[in-house]
Amino acid sequence: MQGERANHSLEPSALVNALCVRLFGAQPVSYQDRAHFLLSPAQMMRRILIDHARAGQAGKRGGERQRVSR
Repeated sequence: MQGERANHSLEPSALVNALCVRLFGAQPVSYQDRAHFLLSPAQMMRRILIDHARAGQAGKRGGERQRVSR
């Protein structure tokens, strides 16, 4: 979160909470080594931040509108 803007809408505690949900809610992983053990949560945090940014951008493009067929 250090490289993120100051008024980021995702709090660090919410990021850690989302990470724990993904880590402990998933199937058990057997880590190959220490680097693999540290890389997995880092990649998950990156994905959480990207998903959060995409969700915010979707709202700006009418993400909450209902689609209707013609």
